[in-house]
Amino acid sequence: MKSEDLVFDTGVVFEILIGSAEGEETLQLIEKNRISVYISELNLTELKYIICRKYGEELTEEIIGRLLGSGYFEVSPFPSIADEVWKTKCKYSISLADSATITLGEVLGIKSVFRREKELLAKRLPSHVKFLDEIMNQ
Repeated sequence: MKSEDLVFDTGVVFEILIGSAEGEETLQLIEKNRISVYISELNLTELKYIICRKYGEELTEEIIGRLLGSGYFEVSPFPSIADEVWKTKCKYSISLADSATITLGEVLGIKSVFRREKELLAKRLPSHVKFLDEIMNQ
């Protein structure tokens, strides 16, 4: 089966890190090479903040080091999409990190995947935006 390229939002990567049921299923798809994952540098920064808030700086560096060392994610440099991210944020009035996820998917021509969050469900988002449960049920 051919691998599908996807952009993951911070929340999806966090689900993998905490080992939730959806996170475990997603990790299995990555390990079986059924999906290839991109994340934006901005989302990586947001992930560091979320982990740091809960576990402190030292453990954050260790966790992120292991995450990046796993080879499971390709980190896209923020400057490559920065000129478009502000337009996405302006159009949809969502967080900057969510805007980066949507923009990266748009630029790469692939799906941008999010956890179901109230903030996003209330928006009329582009068709390439999907939710994790939709991807899992394909």
